Amino acid sequence: MPDSRKTKNRRLNDLVYSQLFQLVPFNIAVIDRNYNIIKANRNFEEYFGKWKGKKCYKVYKKLNHPCEDCNSILTFEDGKTRVVDGVGVDKDGRQAHYIVHIAPLKSSKGKQIDYIVEMSSDITETKRWQKEYQVLFDRVPCYITVIDKNYKIIRANESFRENFGDIIGKQCYSVYKHRKTKCPNCPAAKTFKDGQIHHSHQVGIKKAGEKTYYVVATSPLGRGEEE
Repeated sequence: MPDSRKTKNRRLNDLVYSQLFQLVPFNIAVIDRNYNIIKANRNFEEYFGKWKGKKCYKVYKKLNHPCEDCNSILTFEDGKTRVVDGVGVDKDGRQAHYIVHIAPLKSSKGKQIDYIVEMSSDITETKRWQKEYQVLFDRVPCYITVIDKNYKIIRANESFRENFGDIIGKQCYSVYKHRKTKCPNCPAAKTFKDGQIHHSHQVGIKKAGEKTYYVVATSPLGRGEEE
């Protein structure tokens, strides 16, 4: 009876590991110290193309030599797990952006790492949206700034920088109005307090010294209900 239970558990483990390797919704490849792809799942092949008998740099990036900034080698050397941004070429020859988790496959018998596993997920569409967002952020014909709870400017768009200068890291009131303290009736303070959108008419001073009149709309950028 005990032997039967052990056999069933062993079969279950084999079943889980073999099927999980294929079922996970991202690309997986096992690579040795010589850059050879030893094993890969279906997702990997559907994304990068045929891999059997090929080097990882050939499959990922269509190169004939190892990548100059290879993070896999670092994991072979120190055994640390890494998460990096990758740029390569998919099976159709298109540029691909992906996040790669690199982890060592350690043997219980020794400290040397003979294999690593690379798990990657596609973010090409995300990168495209980020690029389009950045163009929109910079080119809209109005001022946009992102400020933190200390009223420091974290980001500013092109129109704002042209009129007020390159002022990242400075307090918004010192940039907009050359003040040393927070503005009275500050709409940003109201937004930080209640998380709502607020509007107000303001008078500021551009970098050349002339006055400018504008309407401000402050809106929350939150990471969750409590922030």
